[in-house]
Amino acid sequence: MKKKVISALLCAALAAAFCTGCGSSGGQKEAKTAKENGETTVQEVSEGASEEVLKVRVGAQPTSGQVFQFVADDQGFNEEEGVEVEMVWLSNLSDAAAALMADQVDVLSTYGTGGPLIQVANGQDFNLFAGYMIIGETPVFGKPEMVFEDLDSLKGKTIGITRGGTPDIVLKGILYDAGIPFKYGDDTYIGGEKDDPDLVTFLEYKKNTDVLQAITKGEVDFGATATGYEIQAADLGLEVKMWPDEYWPNHSCCRMFGMNDYVQNNEEVLYRLLRSYLRAEEYMQDNMEYVSDLCVENLDLT
Repeated sequence: MKKKVISALLCAALAAAFCTGCGSSGGQKEAKTAKENGETTVQEVSEGASEEVLKVRVGAQPTSGQVFQFVADDQGFNEEEGVEVEMVWLSNLSDAAAALMADQVDVLSTYGTGGPLIQVANGQDFNLFAGYMIIGETPVFGKPEMVFEDLDSLKGKTIGITRGGTPDIVLKGILYDAGIPFKYGDDTYIGGEKDDPDLVTFLEYKKNTDVLQAITKGEVDFGATATGYEIQAADLGLEVKMWPDEYWPNHSCCRMFGMNDYVQNNEEVLYRLLRSYLRAEEYMQDNMEYVSDLCVENLDLT
């Protein structure tokens, strides 16, 4: 399996929010694209923009690369857009959602798609307004001796996941589309029966690190985690066996979301944040090595 560079890409939802921000009235900065030296860049055109700096508290996982935030700070995009971002590092969605509902943070990021949607389905008043990261996320790990050639290699195997995480949702979708039967929970069978030799069994764990330990202990054949655990997996002697986006391209990963009231009443600060992050993405495209080093520095990696 070839090594893949992890890249973050803004999805249409973020772009739509960006366009809405460009069209808003008042002391707003208009962003426009221009051709300079044959490359598309983002130019900031001030139109009586307010000098007031707006603050936003963003919760994210400490193991994930909050790439655009790092770049936006490093390159001064946040300052130029008039937004001050306070990062609050929260290791799991349960703690992050509790912090959001307790007004300890304003926006959550890097907590996948499945988990937030389950929270919405359970009645939480969340608004998913943007997102990113559609390439190179949620790797599937295994021991070196575990063979993976294609999806057929998963037949009859056990896979460790965290319930409701992006790997959980994506892998089940991939198997469902491929017609491979699977089981999760005590007695939920999709596309097959108990004695089907091709049946894939999902075992649920509370944390991504528990999934990695389950692989090393032989409790499961494969395990899928959120992005950011590649170094820990390598330290345990595990290898990336599969990248889900190679089988389900452009699937949804990290969402940005907040309480509905906050999103509706704080559009200006969110416009500024998204414009800054779009500029950070543009910068990243031509400076990937520098951005990689920036992430290593900010996440205290080696």
